[in-house]
Amino acid sequence: MNKFDELLKTMEFDFFGTATHKITFDNMMQLLKEKKCILLDVRSKEEYACINFPFAKHIPLNEIPDRKSEIPKDKMIVAFCSSATRATMVYTYLLLQEYDAKILTDSLGEIAANFMPGYVLNKCEHITE
Repeated sequence: MNKFDELLKTMEFDFFGTATHKITFDNMMQLLKEKKCILLDVRSKEEYACINFPFAKHIPLNEIPDRKSEIPKDKMIVAFCSSATRATMVYTYLLLQEYDAKILTDSLGEIAANFMPGYVLNKCEHITE
């Protein structure tokens, strides 16, 4: 618990006020294109079966501890779920494991809304897992 205690102590007003723990969808997509980050989908298998993104790595929240070897340490990890609750839990867990992590600011609906043909053409080409 010592590591968690120390992490919590760093989360003062400036931490939340600057929002450096978050990243927007557009900024994340740019980093994906540059192969500098991994989008980590931490939703359940059932949610993933309904809608998924081929450029995201899917590991459900409850499987993260057993599958963390699949998460690269040399890239920023951007966690997302349907409401940011699970993404926040994974973000904190990854920080404790010494990963460079962020939380995606966009909701699942906002992510899906981006995929109009022009957006896909201009921002999504060459993005694969």
